[in-house]
Amino acid sequence: SHFGRAGVPAEQSLEDMVERLEGDWLGPWKGLLLGCPVDDKYRDLIKKSATQLREEIKSTHKVELDEFLSEYVLDCYSILSEEHLTELLSGLPISEVLSTVHDLAPSAAPARHPTLLALGPDLDLLPWESCKVYRNQPISRVPSTNFALTLQMLRKLPVKLNKEETF
Repeated sequence: SHFGRAGVPAEQSLEDMVERLEGDWLGPWKGLLLGCPVDDKYRDLIKKSATQLREEIKSTHKVELDEFLSEYVLDCYSILSEEHLTELLSGLPISEVLSTVHDLAPSAAPARHPTLLALGPDLDLLPWESCKVYRNQPISRVPSTNFALTLQMLRKLPVKLNKEETF
């Protein structure tokens, strides 16, 4: 078996690093790096549920909840810990709000579009793809956002095939 730092197996050392990356660096915002949901009905459900959540919080607690934050909390509910939700919804009576969020959040995680990571040299060496949040999420690295946009534009161009030159 290969060992990393101070006699710790390399696999455990990598797992610890990935947990710190996801927990400490991304924290409650780890869902921002997920791809957008593929299904428009799911997105509509999130928007409708977020409106309900904001109305409930406003009428019960006299607090305005940000539209983006309410949608984010509902969309990412299944991947966020109670600690993360508490941090995101600070200033609100968390047990009551979590009960409402739990009731409004979709029960199943949606299929998502791929996440494309365009990382600078300081972040490129980190194992982003190993984070738990990406285990059921298509994720790829691209050299730059310009590359990704060019690739997307090329996919939209019509392709002409010469049937005489194909077999």
